[in-house]
Amino acid sequence: MKTLVATTCVSLGMVVAAYSATPAINKNRLPDEVRAEQVRNMKWGMFICWSFSTFAGQEWTPTHDKDASFFKATGCDTDQWCRTARDAGMGYILFLAKHHDGFCLWDTKTTDKKVTNSPIGIDVLAQLRKSCDRYGVNLALYFSEGDWNWPGAVDGKRRGGNNPEAKKAQIRELLTGYGPIEFWWMDHAIGTGGLSHQETVQWMHEFQPNTFVGFNHGQPAGRLCLREMGRPGKIGDKDASRYNKGAEGSFKGYRVAEFTYPILPPHKGGAQWFYSLPKHDSLCHPASKVYRDYQGAMAHGNIFSINIGPNYAGKIRDIDVKTLKEVGQMIRDGRPSQSVVTARTANVATAIDANTVKRWSSPYRGWHYYPDHVIPAKPNIKGHETVQMTDVPTVFWRPGDKRRYMTFIGFDGKGYQSFVAESEDLLHWTNMRLAMGYGPKGSFDYGGVVLGAYLYEAYDIKAPRILKKHNGRYFTLYGAYPRQGGYELRPGYEGVAASDDGLIWHRAKDGPILSVHQPDCGAWEKDCIYQPWLVERQGKFYNFYNAANGHVEQMGLALSDDLLEWRRYAHNPVIPNGPKGSYNEKFSSDGKVFREGDHWVSFFFGVGRGGAHVMTAFSRDLCHWAVDPDPIYKAGGNPSGLDKKYAHKISLVWNPANDSYYMFYCAVGNKGRGIGLITSKPLGTSQQNKPDAGYGG
Repeated sequence: MKTLVATTCVSLGMVVAAYSATPAINKNRLPDEVRAEQVRNMKWGMFICWSFSTFAGQEWTPTHDKDASFFKATGCDTDQWCRTARDAGMGYILFLAKHHDGFCLWDTKTTDKKVTNSPIGIDVLAQLRKSCDRYGVNLALYFSEGDWNWPGAVDGKRRGGNNPEAKKAQIRELLTGYGPIEFWWMDHAIGTGGLSHQETVQWMHEFQPNTFVGFNHGQPAGRLCLREMGRPGKIGDKDASRYNKGAEGSFKGYRVAEFTYPILPPHKGGAQWFYSLPKHDSLCHPASKVYRDYQGAMAHGNIFSINIGPNYAGKIRDIDVKTLKEVGQMIRDGRPSQSVVTARTANVATAIDANTVKRWSSPYRGWHYYPDHVIPAKPNIKGHETVQMTDVPTVFWRPGDKRRYMTFIGFDGKGYQSFVAESEDLLHWTNMRLAMGYGPKGSFDYGGVVLGAYLYEAYDIKAPRILKKHNGRYFTLYGAYPRQGGYELRPGYEGVAASDDGLIWHRAKDGPILSVHQPDCGAWEKDCIYQPWLVERQGKFYNFYNAANGHVEQMGLALSDDLLEWRRYAHNPVIPNGPKGSYNEKFSSDGKVFREGDHWVSFFFGVGRGGAHVMTAFSRDLCHWAVDPDPIYKAGGNPSGLDKKYAHKISLVWNPANDSYYMFYCAVGNKGRGIGLITSKPLGTSQQNKPDAGYGG
């Protein structure tokens, strides 16, 4: 499916994949940063509340005088729920498995108060799992950890009973019988059920180590911040949470924030989180409000669960379907309401002020230099001994492989080819071999191939750079040149390549994805297209690329749904040159973009004031960027002269073994053009030192 990208930069697209079978549960624990990015990429979902309260016409329903027959549903259309979610561009359904009344919507062995004993007689959760798989929608669960049927409870009140073994048994059933559960929305309103929050999380991770868990009240635990009746906002924003302000402001374990509210506006009579009453079937929040909060969620990296209550027949109300369809159309078309446009336009200039830019860039200053190239200008690669310069490092991991890999280009007098090396310690790189060579004569990549814009599992700044498969293969964008016989012979192009093993790459498309000959090519990029950088965000692919008009380079943005067809952003360049006399007066190039909390950071190189330097820019939406005019690392930072001319084209990774950033870069100086290294902490070797004052930022 192709989505029109016009004058706004929003996260677009729909979940369109359909599965024929339930995905397998991954028993290998992923790094929190990787898992957080996966959860954020689900972007928004439908919170289904359907239980005793649907038929009681009230939010909380006392249970001691009721058995399973009180659940009087006459049907259950889980296909309609999932189809509506898919068409609205939702990534998940959050399903109420059990409310405080203890009625279980799955075929549990822990109680007779369950849906399979009700008149409808089916395992609703099992049916929902099949519908989710059919429509390509992920599954998450709501669960009341307290229960009015357990010892010590006061029926219908805020005091739930305790039965830790029953709680554990129910959780085990849900985690072992219904496929992968993306996250848990744990309701603490009537207590813990006798099992602490930390114990609950530990128990869940015995069965599904990658499920995220959140609690709306009580002792904070887990990785998911829950905002019941909340709003969009960065993690730690107490004003975004109504009931969980203390945990929001103090707990450091959160990785993703979720907020939720009912699609039903406040009204008299009937429930709000569940189906209300037939007389309220025309009540619904407008699509413009829902879309505005969706936009807010995307801006802050939240997930947004809009609550829907199916009716007595197990169907979503017509007005809910209509509203969500409208929101889905807004997402696909990128046509926000006027209030959204006004807010975004008004906030562009003021959202990131100069003081914030300085605060955000401060962790990336004070680098320590490694004394020599980690890959020299002439690396003596077997079969490619004529390589005389190396450039453009990109470090990555392969899934399940402890080694680190680096692609880099080698210039042999004719043009560029891409090579790969490997390392156990990020310092010593060996086993260098060709990763992708020259294209056929007459092709757009005959004169050079520059790998490095890989599709990663996560883009959080401290996440490992693990390659991610798309449609069964690894993918990268690459820079390309059509002619041999020199260095970066214009005009440059960009292509897309794929790999089965992440080491040997081949074209995924015969023609270029970006060129100067395309009708949407701007004047700022009319002479040459250079290096891409790939980001995946909420199902949309972003390509940050630098390009030239004459001898001036700036950075632009293109967008895609499928990695093969790209459309330029209408307001390019997104990171232009700085004013006369600035460090990026001539070039703003080769940006590498990562997520840091509630914002994005681009590490790019600027050319000005006598050299090429590493600089930073920051954004909340990937489209509007604020540049720090002071480099974080200047050419000449290594007093040996290793980078006295240029310090540029970085690759940044986090090493948790010593809590340090490793920034690999093209260091051009008295030893030629090779791959240098600076680190945020000294490595403990006698050879490594801090840059001279004035160079490290």
